[in-house]
Amino acid sequence: MNVEARKKIERQIVRCLVQSAIIKGYKVSVMNDSQEGYFVKDSRVVAEVMGQLFQMDEDRVCFTKDGKHAWVWLVYGNDGYDVICDYHLSLEPLIDSDVQPLIDKLEPLCV
Repeated sequence: MNVEARKKIERQIVRCLVQSAIIKGYKVSVMNDSQEGYFVKDSRVVAEVMGQLFQMDEDRVCFTKDGKHAWVWLVYGNDGYDVICDYHLSLEPLIDSDVQPLIDKLEPLCV
């Protein structure tokens, strides 16, 4: 797969994650590379969040709902479908129901 195709797949998956989280009531923050602050803090605007992602090799994204925090670690440049490298267990229902079906659809295109 060429680099542009991989990047497109990564963006589709991350956009699905961010949109689904916002629809389900999460606020989204993009942590800066020192993890001492944020590029975006408690946003509910998909374009604002997406505009701060993909500028480095990886991003850590924090999701907040009802005073509880969870995180996702995004790593770019591998196979595309595996852009979600790790995540907090409390996000598993969101990922399983909303994001995993898209990953399953896109994974065969990544070979």
